[in-house]
Amino acid sequence: MIRKLLMAATIVVLVLLIIITPRLLGEEREISSIPKVIVDYSNNNTTVYVTGAFGDYKYTNITISAENESAGWSNFTTDNETYFLRLKIPASVALGFSLNVTVYDGESGYDYNCTVAVDPQEEKIEIYGKRMYDNVPPFIDIMREM
Repeated sequence: MIRKLLMAATIVVLVLLIIITPRLLGEEREISSIPKVIVDYSNNNTTVYVTGAFGDYKYTNITISAENESAGWSNFTTDNETYFLRLKIPASVALGFSLNVTVYDGESGYDYNCTVAVDPQEEKIEIYGKRMYDNVPPFIDIMREM
């Protein structure tokens, strides 16, 4: 009888530890907080969109910056307490630029850096981990937690 009570008590304690431990180690990140970055090319313009990957999510801050060093062009946009942000890239530099997206969700955040190359004849967009002139083949980028 005592053995059964000890086993039941042990199970309850283990379940409580499983539930409580992540909260004791720090605030958990919700999967819904993961942002998505969309690069869209249409009508000779490129637009970068940032929003929640799994639906509406209100971020503390979203910043998008883009730069084309060879054309001497750079631009950025930022907004606080927002669900969505976009940056339009003018046609003069829309075919290639460096992109940085920083998204904060309270104290933590996500950072994404890449080079975007648009090929209008092939109707495709390639994402490079480094600048295009480094001759680095494209790879699947991931957004890093900060």
